[in-house]
Amino acid sequence: MITTTNSFEILSRFEQTKLFLDSVRSAADAHRVELGFLPASVYEEFARNDCLYILVERTTTGNQYAGHLLFSQRYPSARIVQMFTDSQYRRQQLATRLITYFRNELTSAGFTSIYASVAEDLKDANAFWQRQQFHIPLVVRDRSQHNAVIRIYLEFAHFNAPVRLVEIAGGHKTLR
Repeated sequence: MITTTNSFEILSRFEQTKLFLDSVRSAADAHRVELGFLPASVYEEFARNDCLYILVERTTTGNQYAGHLLFSQRYPSARIVQMFTDSQYRRQQLATRLITYFRNELTSAGFTSIYASVAEDLKDANAFWQRQQFHIPLVVRDRSQHNAVIRIYLEFAHFNAPVRLVEIAGGHKTLR
């Protein structure tokens, strides 16, 4: 599926996203401290499962990579593995558009929760997730391989409103 917003599109199917895998890998490698390290093959695996959304700008010379959202899903919840917007596209509400698209896709498929882990020291990222109505139900301490460094991660969660079934029986609505 392609969703167009102004001069930007969100690509969500492998046939579309595979063209941008090198751009995703390059961006993720350049921002390893913020995004964590993933082997190159992981991006293609997620893309093949349609679990990689690519944000692109439509230009006269073709589509330009602007960011991505990498996620895993197991009904009824999803986990955001990486969310990135290239620095030249920040402060334009594009990350919000990307997460809104993601949230809407999951909601329409009946998913009830989305999780994202973010290091406590990434203040801008934490502020973003809070603006997106994600809440912090859990704080996790993670030690490096040699127990020398402790990094604290905030576990953000977003819960969709519970689905209510409505029956019409004899002209009356019954909520269950």
